[in-house]
Amino acid sequence: MSPSPPRKSYGLPLTEAAGLPHEDASGVTEGHIRHVVEEFYRRARLDPTLGPVFADRVRDWDKHLATMTDFWSAALLRSGRYSGNPIRQHRAVGGLTPEHFDRWIALFQAAVSEVCPEAQARAFLVRALRMREAMVKALSLAP
Repeated sequence: MSPSPPRKSYGLPLTEAAGLPHEDASGVTEGHIRHVVEEFYRRARLDPTLGPVFADRVRDWDKHLATMTDFWSAALLRSGRYSGNPIRQHRAVGGLTPEHFDRWIALFQAAVSEVCPEAQARAFLVRALRMREAMVKALSLAP
């Protein structure tokens, strides 16, 4: 079996093999990640902009939260636990606008700021902002 061709990253970091955490993620723990994911999705599910999007798409919340915890663990700690394709997942959601991603950033920033010390919150937010920019571009949502 030949190796699959590399995926385009659209500016998002591709999943890396397990390794040392990113330097700016020093002090981020799996507990922080789990808490951030749970707090963000608690807020998102209640949000008038994002709540309906998630309600239409997510059927198994435990599975979704576990996947998102793996995603952030891979993004910050290089755990290698996430192997999904965020671009493809978001392409399948109809009606997304840049405003959805702006709202995501606002709720995410509020969650990480509440849950994490400032340096760790910054590590999450730096990645979230890059993801927002890459998603808007990859999904052709930019004006």
